[in-house]
Amino acid sequence: MINRFFAPFLFLLLTYTATAQSLDSIPSYDGVLAKVYDTQLPYSTLGMRSHMVWDDGSSQMEFQGNTRRQKDSIEWMSLTGPFNIEGARVLASPDTFRIINRLAGEYAIKEFTYLERWLYLKLEFNTLQQLLAGQKADIGEKATAVSIEDSMYVLYMENDKMQEKLWVHPLNYTITKLVLKDKMLKQSIAIKFEAYNDLNGKPFSYRRDIEINRDAQTMRLLMDINRATVNENLTYPFDVTDRLKRIEWKPLAEIETCCTM
Repeated sequence: MINRFFAPFLFLLLTYTATAQSLDSIPSYDGVLAKVYDTQLPYSTLGMRSHMVWDDGSSQMEFQGNTRRQKDSIEWMSLTGPFNIEGARVLASPDTFRIINRLAGEYAIKEFTYLERWLYLKLEFNTLQQLLAGQKADIGEKATAVSIEDSMYVLYMENDKMQEKLWVHPLNYTITKLVLKDKMLKQSIAIKFEAYNDLNGKPFSYRRDIEINRDAQTMRLLMDINRATVNENLTYPFDVTDRLKRIEWKPLAEIETCCTM
């Protein structure tokens, strides 16, 4: 009975001791980064089904998201609202961004760089995939540093245009938070990674809190991932019928129109 009573306290003490020991000295940047890469999920395809809540500061919407990606080549998403009615479908590649607004009967095709007007942040295609997969963004850093902050390892990286900051758990080397900033403009994206669980032998975050800031505007997306699959054969359907009208798309208006019932 005594052992059972003290077991939780013993576990907390051992966890605290291990953490304290791991933070006795600042490790090398390369050493921490290598362990971060080792925890990341390798994949050729990755599918996720999520409950999402979008908040642009003036209104809030809930919808279901079905996302599928083929590494380095395809990003696909279907968004459904109430009664499981699809409102929008997205298909992106390294050079093209396509979207269908089914409720309005419209579609648009743009260069991938047009996505910057939606996210309010300049992101390369591979960077977008890395963030959505819960991984470190490879920005081609030219300067790096490491420190300890709030019992976490913190990695700093920057190039001529971007700054990246990672908070890394000192015991399992999972990313708990990532911030990516544009050095030229007042815009950034911050992602908190929570609810880690095993996926194909690697830790995978099943809850994401994404905040996008540009000047005085803040937008937020909460993602609760219900199901994730790795390296399965996925399809990326994107059929444009004669009933759909091609338009010059306005990003924020598109989100509000396609997902609100």
